[in-house]
Amino acid sequence: MDNKKIPTHLGIIVIVIIAITAGMFAWQYEKNMPIDSVQSVVSAPVKKSPKQLVPQPVTKTAQAVDGIVYTNTQYGFQLTLPKGWENYKAVVNQAVGTNRLGIISIDMPTSDKTFSGYPDSRGKSLDGYASMFLVLVYDAKGYDAEVARCKREQDPDCFFADPKNTIRIGGSKYIYAINDMPQALPVDLQNIGPAGAMDAIKKSFKNISQNYIEVKELGFKIPVDSSSAGELTYKIVKPEGIDYSSAEFSSKTGGCDAGTISKISGTPAKNSTGEAEFYKGRLADIKQFDGFFLFYQHPQAVSCDAKYADTEKKMTQVVSDSLKNTSLIGQ
Repeated sequence: MDNKKIPTHLGIIVIVIIAITAGMFAWQYEKNMPIDSVQSVVSAPVKKSPKQLVPQPVTKTAQAVDGIVYTNTQYGFQLTLPKGWENYKAVVNQAVGTNRLGIISIDMPTSDKTFSGYPDSRGKSLDGYASMFLVLVYDAKGYDAEVARCKREQDPDCFFADPKNTIRIGGSKYIYAINDMPQALPVDLQNIGPAGAMDAIKKSFKNISQNYIEVKELGFKIPVDSSSAGELTYKIVKPEGIDYSSAEFSSKTGGCDAGTISKISGTPAKNSTGEAEFYKGRLADIKQFDGFFLFYQHPQAVSCDAKYADTEKKMTQVVSDSLKNTSLIGQ
């Protein structure tokens, strides 16, 4: 049989096809090799993808308070705001013509430009801000007058009628009422408060104009405001047959009784007086220490002339409010 020769141009085409096929197999092989094997062949380092940051969910619970402190020297208080509130602005309104002494609004910036913050004393508001909460400042007389007005008019906006929204700081002449929802919040502020933040903020309130009356004979001191520090006095009494001593407080003006703080050994449940049932219903007037407790007794009757009634009421309130913040001398 005759041998047939393959045309030269067909041979070239076959060789090219074989070369291309071999190249494709080699490329596919290297592609599927483990990265370590590729690195042993390829000298260029392999760059790792940057680590992806996972966004953390924002909750309504206040984060640990650690330094965003607002201080108001005019009304003698300090409070601490949670993380996320760093860009706040405090707007002060003098509240002229009301029972209040002043209003402080804590405003936060918002991307919703339809909002504006709480107006200041001139009626000016911060555009692009929203009021997170208000601190309303009263003295005792103004607070009582406002509560009476609320009851008389049955005003539904009297939020501070709820004791949880009223803050009395031992040693302060002011009473603070908190309105934690003065307006509907824009969407971008709803996740940072005030719902979860307010409990921590309320607990952070501090009096920054602190004075004390030291009862050295019994080893404790009570916090009072500056005006009360010069008005209150006390004497130590220990009636015969009673196994504890007491400090009887009174006002220098009019000699009005402001109540008695007694130092009693033990605890309300097991004490030196043997009156566990008596103290059981009066825990709000007790502060426990190591080995003893202090017990506050309100005045039993009007003790001074009617013209000093306001003084008597104020001094009684000062001593009563001071009990929860009473501390030992030297601490």
